[in-house]
Amino acid sequence: MRAVAHLGAAEQLGRRRGLALLDRAAFAPGRVVERVVGLGEAAALLPGFGRAFPAGMTVIDPLRG
Repeated sequence: MRAVAHLGAAEQLGRRRGLALLDRAAFAPGRVVERVVGLGEAAALLPGFGRAFPAGMTVIDPLRG
């Protein structure tokens, strides 16, 4: 794996560990995605992201209506 020059040693280690989890299928992205929204809904949600504390990630899909 090619190291990224702008990342510090701790960040590089974390990145390698994260990629290793994906390689082993130990990390299931579908379990951390709370919702998928389109661009219109995302524009309305963005101002609140700084004060909201959702348990999962919100994915913005530009192809979603």
